[in-house]
Amino acid sequence: MVRAVGSTNILATAKLRASGTDSSTGYDTTRVINYSNTGGASTNGAGTDEFHAFGCGSSAPGAMTLNLFSPAIAEYTSIDLHASFYYNTTGYGAWITAGVHAVATAYDSMTFIPDTGTITGRWAVYGYAK
Repeated sequence: MVRAVGSTNILATAKLRASGTDSSTGYDTTRVINYSNTGGASTNGAGTDEFHAFGCGSSAPGAMTLNLFSPAIAEYTSIDLHASFYYNTTGYGAWITAGVHAVATAYDSMTFIPDTGTITGRWAVYGYAK
């Protein structure tokens, strides 16, 4: 779970990481988005080298809940993500990203990549290891 504020309007993507190296292949996702009452969908909208994670602006936090299924096991990882955000004076939105990371590797962390600016906030990880 992430709650974040940006130095400006920020779109963050994410990559799974193993032993300090980001995985930059095999992301097959779909993002369904509603931005200021305008909906849309994109398949692999962030490309196959990462996936859409969350958005945030400087005047209100963005939030994300991410469920990863089997990230620490050497098999494909399913991605289920729900995000909401507010881009300063330009609008608000929500999206769902769903898909799979089709690389059979055990991952131990994740990298969030802002498209611009800096992100501050809080995060919590639940249920990663038994």
